[in-house]
Amino acid sequence: MILRIAWAVMSRQEEDYRQDGGDLHDRREARRGQHLAERYQKTLEHLGYRVTLISPGPDPTGVADLTHPKEPAG
Repeated sequence: MILRIAWAVMSRQEEDYRQDGGDLHDRREARRGQHLAERYQKTLEHLGYRVTLISPGPDPTGVADLTHPKEPAG
């Protein structure tokens, strides 16, 4: 019975099967980090903060630093 269900599901797909690749979790984590940074930025801006996102460097899996620029003296 399970084989029939699996065959029915797989035969309905119009594109060939492709593997996600060995770096699937790395890519997913990078997208998640970027999404969280943008979400927190919008939340803080909604609360009245000015937010500058600074990339953590060459490692794309880290969450960006959220900083508040200082007002110019004077």
